[in-house]
Amino acid sequence: MELKESKLYFFRVTDRYISFLQNIDGKIMNNRNENRERIYLGILFTIGRHQYYAPITSYKEDKHGNIKNSDQTCFIIYGKDREEDEPKKLALINLNNMFPVIQSEIFVIEFDKEEEKYKDLLEKEYRFVTSNQDKIIRRALKLHELRTKKNIQKINRLCCDFTKLEEEYVKFVK
Repeated sequence: MELKESKLYFFRVTDRYISFLQNIDGKIMNNRNENRERIYLGILFTIGRHQYYAPITSYKEDKHGNIKNSDQTCFIIYGKDREEDEPKKLALINLNNMFPVIQSEIFVIEFDKEEEKYKDLLEKEYRFVTSNQDKIIRRALKLHELRTKKNIQKINRLCCDFTKLEEEYVKFVK
């Protein structure tokens, strides 16, 4: 698959790289979500040589129910089973847990190789992401700026330390 930088894709990231990042910043999410390898969205943006990706998690009403669409630290993914249905919350892009990647440690997800039920879910999520990618990217860039250039206690508490990750991730040894 040939990737176009202006388009967002779903990826998987190696366990080894995620473990390495977790030693740098404890807010990096585990690489498993409900017994599956976690899905990541990228390339959100590139700053210098740093390409950022964000983890995606399944939406759970009891855990995410009070999150609003305007929340700076995440982005809710909506989808519907049929065209006439009301959109429902499917997943959450955790922008607060985004991180820079090394190209050798990511793999594009090929939907056709997923089990049918999961493939359908990924396709719904991906349709939403592609139709909202400019908003998602703008929110990610704004959050990166708030975390690296301002000293906002709530943002600092909720987000990974992007500056530290940018300094340290290049030390990863394959």
